[in-house]
Amino acid sequence: MICLSFENSSIQKSGKAARIVILIGCIVLLLFGALLIFGGAALLAYNMGTDADGYSQSSIYEVRSDSYAFALWVAPSRFPSYLTWMSAKDIGQAMWTVEPVDSSEELFVGWAEAADGENYVEGMMFSTPPVWHWYVEAYYAEIEIPTSLTHNQGEPTRPPAEETFWVETAQSNGTSKITWDAFWEPVENRKILIIMNADGTRNVDADIQLGFKAPILGWLPFVLIPVGAIFCLIAVLVIKRKHLLKLKKR
Repeated sequence: MICLSFENSSIQKSGKAARIVILIGCIVLLLFGALLIFGGAALLAYNMGTDADGYSQSSIYEVRSDSYAFALWVAPSRFPSYLTWMSAKDIGQAMWTVEPVDSSEELFVGWAEAADGENYVEGMMFSTPPVWHWYVEAYYAEIEIPTSLTHNQGEPTRPPAEETFWVETAQSNGTSKITWDAFWEPVENRKILIIMNADGTRNVDADIQLGFKAPILGWLPFVLIPVGAIFCLIAVLVIKRKHLLKLKKR
C-alpha cells in the first residue's frame, strides 16, 4: 500500500508538471499570436496614411527654370544588407510625381540612364542643382534640392518625345508619374530625371514630389493578422480542451 501510494503521488506530480509546461507553451503561443495581430494592425494603420498607390510623399519642390530642361542625376539608395534575401522591387519602389504650374502647358517627364540623358542635354541650356539629396525609408520620403545652376546655351535638337533612349516617359498637362526601383546594382550606374516642355520650348515650371513605398508592407498585414489569430485560437482551444485553467472545487 505504501509503494502504491508513492507511485500514485509520483504520477500526479508528473501529470501536474506536464500540465504546467503545456499551459506555459499555450501562454507563449497566445502572446506571440497577439503580437502578430498587433503588428499587422499597426501596419494597416500606417498604410492608411499613404496615397492611393501606397506611396508616402515628400514635400513639394518647385522647379522654376528659364532653361529648356530641368535635370536631376539620381544615385540609388543603399541596399539594406539585412534584406539581401529579398528582391529590390519588394524592398522599395520610388515614384516621381510632376505637375505643371500652368495646366495649359504640357510637360514631358523622362527617366533614363545617366549617360544617355547627358548626351541629350549636352549643348542644350538646362538647369540642375550642383548637389542634392533624397532620403527614403518605410513610410517616409524626402528630397533636399538647393538652387539650380544653368548650363550651356543651345536649344534641343528635337522634342524629347522623339528620342528613343528613355527608360520611361510621361507626358501630360496634368499629373505625370514615373515609377522606378529605389535600389539597383551597380551603384555607379546613375539615372537621370529630365523635365521639359513637351514642345521643347524654354521656361520649365513644375512641382515635383518623390514618393516611396515598401511593397512587402502592403501585403504583410494580411499575413500577420490571420496567422496571429490562428495561433491565439490554437492556444485557447488547447487550454480549454486540456482544462489547464480549471479550478478544483473544495
